[in-house]
Amino acid sequence: MDEPWSLVFRMEGAEDREKPVTFVCSGYMGRGERLAQLQEQANALAEQGRDMVLDLAHVTGMDSKALGAILTLKDTLKKKGHSCVLRNPSVWVMKVLEATRLAAFFEVERSGS
Repeated sequence: MDEPWSLVFRMEGAEDREKPVTFVCSGYMGRGERLAQLQEQANALAEQGRDMVLDLAHVTGMDSKALGAILTLKDTLKKKGHSCVLRNPSVWVMKVLEATRLAAFFEVERSGS
């Protein structure tokens, strides 16, 4: 069972096939049942060739499993000619991406910029 501070997410926009699907995430992104559910839903949409946005504004932390899941999703979408955008990554998420030198691999979107 996940801890109360673990990953919470909701999916928006899946009904409109012309627009990207947005996963709004909050809490700690780490290995566990919720990350597996996010991966499963995102992979199913990737197989349909949908563009995706991961809204990471309220993510408080991330482990290597979550980072690997995001990289795999981006790679899967890219091979199908679609995109994976990171929207409003929290300061913590940006620090992880910069420390691992992965920030350049992602399109980062900031609201209000």
